[in-house]
Amino acid sequence: MHILIAEDDKVNLLVASRLLDKLGHSSVGVPDGSKALEALERGHFDLLLLDVSMPVLDGLETAKAVRARNLGIPIVLLTAFSDPEMRAQAKAVGVDLFLDKPLDKESLRRVMDQVATDKAPDVSGLLNLQQQSDRLIDLDQVRRRFFDDLTLLREVYGMYMQDAPQRLRTVQESLAAGDSTAASRAAHSLKGISGSVGSTRLSEAAQVVEKAGRADDLAAAREAFPLLETLLEQTMIEIRDILSRLPA
Repeated sequence: MHILIAEDDKVNLLVASRLLDKLGHSSVGVPDGSKALEALERGHFDLLLLDVSMPVLDGLETAKAVRARNLGIPIVLLTAFSDPEMRAQAKAVGVDLFLDKPLDKESLRRVMDQVATDKAPDVSGLLNLQQQSDRLIDLDQVRRRFFDDLTLLREVYGMYMQDAPQRLRTVQESLAAGDSTAASRAAHSLKGISGSVGSTRLSEAAQVVEKAGRADDLAAAREAFPLLETLLEQTMIEIRDILSRLPA
């Protein structure tokens, strides 16, 4: 299948495109819903993978616009958080399936199979893997996710080490400025990319800040920030250690 991915995060977009390639599918990536609509006008796609949280035009707005144009393309909503109300809203605007982030080859394969057979079981929750060791990163889980592609693993980790500290600074600066919306948005992004690299506890800590920001509870968000900062520092140390052990 030829798949359009609308995802504003570079790390998540890279992971999605490479996993699809491993599964035998081609893909095109765009950074927001507006660009996705433009791409759909220019070319043919068999499936739209749509991130729920994007600038310019978010996932639900994009899905609504796609259906308003009478486009029958299957839409799969990518989300790092979900609840029954959000899913109901998504279904109402034309979303067909849901896929939790961070992406995993098995859940992604299952969605591709369901699109191909025109069936739609609930594939949510397949990625709720819990950290069982003292280390933050479950490397076995990450290797399975990336099909033991060490080149991809090295590339994703390198990109993460550049991007994650910037996201953390944005959270910190937004909290200092009293901008709960910006802090929540940055924490959401950090949560997503941290889950993609296997740092579940860091992703969960970012979600705490994200939810506090969405609730406009600056005090709670600021209280949760030190743990977020500590876990990112530990994650970066582990990533450096992993990269140093990878074969050349």
